[in-house]
Amino acid sequence: MCASLGDARRSGASQKSSLHKSYNKSLITPLIQCCGHINVPSIISSLRFAVSAPRCFSSQSGDEDGVNDSDAGANYYKLYQRLMTQSRTVAAPSSSGVGSSLSTESSRTADVTLSHVGESGKAKMVDVGSKPETSRVAVAAGRVKLGGTAFELVAENRLKKGDVLSTAQLAGIMAVKQTSHLIPLCHNVVLTSVDVNLTLESSSLSVVIECTARSRGQTGVEMEALTGVAVAALTVYDMCKSVSHDIIISDVQLISKTGGKSDFCR
Repeated sequence: MCASLGDARRSGASQKSSLHKSYNKSLITPLIQCCGHINVPSIISSLRFAVSAPRCFSSQSGDEDGVNDSDAGANYYKLYQRLMTQSRTVAAPSSSGVGSSLSTESSRTADVTLSHVGESGKAKMVDVGSKPETSRVAVAAGRVKLGGTAFELVAENRLKKGDVLSTAQLAGIMAVKQTSHLIPLCHNVVLTSVDVNLTLESSSLSVVIECTARSRGQTGVEMEALTGVAVAALTVYDMCKSVSHDIIISDVQLISKTGGKSDFCR
């Protein structure tokens, strides 16, 4: 794909036109019938490529090729849905079981959907009105690797901006309460508790952050916990950047969640 895109761009075609042609080729080519049967493995591979490749769409209503970005994305999503539905029926069982396994894989892929993507392929906010209210708890964690000098100053509370750990803790709590304003499709939840803890880990010269968010409602608080960790980590960076810019924020992840349809524990 990279070579074809480069050739297309050098010949004067727009980037988006080149992407459209490449997507079309990647989707249509595997549909060539061989010995009376559709090449199911190629279909699955191409569909995965089509939905994972970068789309490079802008927020503008249209470009020089006259194609609207949002409509183009919706068209590809519709084609993906149609082909995945068809691929579940073309893999006939064989003596080796290959056809059956491919059909199972295709069905499993087709059953997985993005809740924030509507039938048209455009973003939507999930309707949680019919969900029961349950107790929700989410725990997220992350770390900020400081390096020797910054770590020592934080540990001894000798930075010019003041107490790094206390400031970052407050920043994390405030961020949790603002999650729905920061993440476009998040619901505004009623929090019952927020706990942000920062500890110094001398073995890695890092600040380890953990955030626990609790609520009782119809949707989870995973994003709140993750947002608390992320903003606390950014606050640590901000307060230490005068000493060093060689600071790494990493391992921001959900550790566990309970409540709702399913639980999770890493």
